[in-house]
Amino acid sequence: MLRNLVSYIKDNDYLVGVYKNKIYIYNYKYIMDIDSNNIKINLGNKKVKINGKNIVVEKLENKEILIKLECKGIEFYE
Repeated sequence: MLRNLVSYIKDNDYLVGVYKNKIYIYNYKYIMDIDSNNIKINLGNKKVKINGKNIVVEKLENKEILIKLECKGIEFYE
């Protein structure tokens, strides 16, 4: 049962983790747009728009990104 729950929670296409003043995204396709208040990221079958203040990319590796910010909102769309 636990294995089924983990499979359901962990989407193999992408992962978005929201933490205090940080957002982690795994397996994104590409960054569409970024400035100090917004970032748009293509996740493949969906896109995510993150609104905030003082957006800083702390870590950027192969298909992984860690964003530091004062988050004001997260919107998923197609």
